[in-house]
Amino acid sequence: MIWIILLAAATALVGTAFLPLYVGSVPLPISVLLGPIVLWWAPRAVHRLTGSVFAAVLPAAAWLITAGWLSIARNGILPGQPYAVHDGQWRVMLLLGLGALTGAAALSLIWGEHVRQQVAASAPAAGKAAGDPAPAQRSPPAG
Repeated sequence: MIWIILLAAATALVGTAFLPLYVGSVPLPISVLLGPIVLWWAPRAVHRLTGSVFAAVLPAAAWLITAGWLSIARNGILPGQPYAVHDGQWRVMLLLGLGALTGAAALSLIWGEHVRQQVAASAPAAGKAAGDPAPAQRSPPAG
C-alpha cells in the first residue's frame, strides 16, 4: 500500500516537472494526463488491498499535497523561480484541476460502493433480527 502512495506522489513530481514542456513554440502540457490516470487507479487499488475508505484517500492526498506544494514552492537552484511554470499558470491549474476532479470522482465512487455494501448487509440482518417472517405473496385481486 505504501508503494502505491509513493507512486502517486512521484507521479505528481513528474507531472509538475514536465509541465513546462514545449513543442517548438507551443506549450504541450502532456504531463497533466499522468495525474488523472494514477488518481483513477491508485485509490481503487488501495481500497481493494485494504478494504478501508480512509486508506483509499491517502494516494489522492499524497498526489494533491505534492503537486500543490511543487506548484507554489520556489526553486532552490534558480532563486525566485517556481518549480512548475513561471508564465502561463493555466497549465498548473489544469494539472491541479484535472487531478482533483479525478481523485474526487474515484473517491466518491469508492465511498458510494462502501455505503451500498453497508446498506445491503444491514437490510437482511434487520429483518431477521426483528423476527419478521418472509413477506407473504399477494394473490391477484379477484374479479
